[in-house]
Amino acid sequence: MARSHWSQVLRVASAPKRRAAAVAEATKQFGKLDILVNNAGIFLGKDLMDATMEDWNRLVAVNMTGVWLGTKVCAPALAESGRSSRHGSAIVNLSSIVGIVGGQLDPLYSMTKGGVTLFTKSAALSFGRKGWKIRVNSIHPGVIETDMGVQTFVARARQAGSDDVEGARNA
Repeated sequence: MARSHWSQVLRVASAPKRRAAAVAEATKQFGKLDILVNNAGIFLGKDLMDATMEDWNRLVAVNMTGVWLGTKVCAPALAESGRSSRHGSAIVNLSSIVGIVGGQLDPLYSMTKGGVTLFTKSAALSFGRKGWKIRVNSIHPGVIETDMGVQTFVARARQAGSDDVEGARNA
């Protein structure tokens, strides 16, 4: 299988056993695992008063649990790879600017992305204490023109009492 396929396998494998199997297969196929990118996320676009427990559980499962599970399952292979590499191995977690400064459109999304930000720092400290050569960093983009980004503009328009998505995008 091509390398790009393995990154997709690791990204979509949500159950710990499937993740472990994907890591084992990737290390068997390529000899090591150098990097993990945790890039899953969903946006509700709901005020905290309007969100349900089901909304919250889904948000946490995707935005936080997935990052933790990916890190937990891949860390041993990344530590092994890091031992033989001058620069070590790496984990990159996708957070959001609202994981640093908060956001009015979806406070619960901000909360989960803030959790990713602090988990990133804590994981880096934990791996360093263990002597593992795994760099752990997070990226904090603003709104990007994706399906999820469009949801943000729709939520902005809706919260302004409008259907003007283009106006929300311009704002």
